[in-house]
Amino acid sequence: MGKDEFLILYPVCKTVRGARRGMICDLQNLSYHLVPNSLIDIIDQLSITPVDQLYQETEGEEKPILAEYINFIISKRLGFVTASPELFPPLSDMFEYPSLVSNAIISIDEHSAHNYKLIFSELSELNCKGLELRFLNTPGNEELFNLLTLIQNTRIQSIDLIIKHTEFLTPDFFSKLTGQFRRLNYIQVHSAPMNEEIEIKDNYSFLRYTSKCILDHSFCGRINEKNFSPNMMLFTESIHFNNCLNKKISIDERGKIKNCPSMTNDFGQHGNVSLIKVINDKNFSALWGITKDQVEICQVCEFRYICIDCRAYRSTESITSKPLKCAYNPYLAQWETLN
Repeated sequence: MGKDEFLILYPVCKTVRGARRGMICDLQNLSYHLVPNSLIDIIDQLSITPVDQLYQETEGEEKPILAEYINFIISKRLGFVTASPELFPPLSDMFEYPSLVSNAIISIDEHSAHNYKLIFSELSELNCKGLELRFLNTPGNEELFNLLTLIQNTRIQSIDLIIKHTEFLTPDFFSKLTGQFRRLNYIQVHSAPMNEEIEIKDNYSFLRYTSKCILDHSFCGRINEKNFSPNMMLFTESIHFNNCLNKKISIDERGKIKNCPSMTNDFGQHGNVSLIKVINDKNFSALWGITKDQVEICQVCEFRYICIDCRAYRSTESITSKPLKCAYNPYLAQWETLN
């Protein structure tokens, strides 16, 4: 390395400090690396101090550790050496989304009486891109096809299905369904006799069968590593907003408009009040600004910007308490058993 060369991270790689350890998020390759907080300290130093100079200033047993850290950053393609670090400014962490609503959940059971045409029209007017249809029952073929057909001429771009198992819901059925309705992205079949995950490659969709029975919304809010999403949108949204509730709207199976189906508070009956009116209600958006940096325990967790929050199920009554269904202890860097 040259005399005046610096080691800097690629702009898409972001560091996060935790209570016991830290993390480097590669937001381009959708991956993350758990590291000692001392490595993050070195990264900060190397961005303003030439590598050779830092080597000279490092003494004794710390020298091989410094060499190991530098080798790790370069070998994992997280950073590079340059004599002109000013040419590589960090990426902005600003979060912007071009609509009032980014995603919505519609909960459905056998007694639901939703006006789907009106719902989808209002969501389209709000420029909503993502929709989850959460069936607590098993819809008939005709009902399912009619619903998906109504969405065809809207601005909704991606559809997730959660649906109760029945014999006709086979992989072949879903392969044909995703072929006809290309916006279908993820399908979870609950109450199934097996646990199986299937990628529908021709249609770029994912199908999951689970034996878990979903009778209500209490399955929500579980925090685990499988759900971590190290991507730019979630990372930046998590810094500035609540990454679960921001720009989300829901209608429960009885037609009540909520931030989330799991929440008890509602903002009126759809049909009597429009989604557009609710979105513009300051009380509805009040929870959008609760960031992970404000949530107890989460604020010192290295995973906080890639982990979906939950304000419906909390450890205490406090609106900023730790998610009830998170078993991770950032002070020990260990996953524990939930009570």
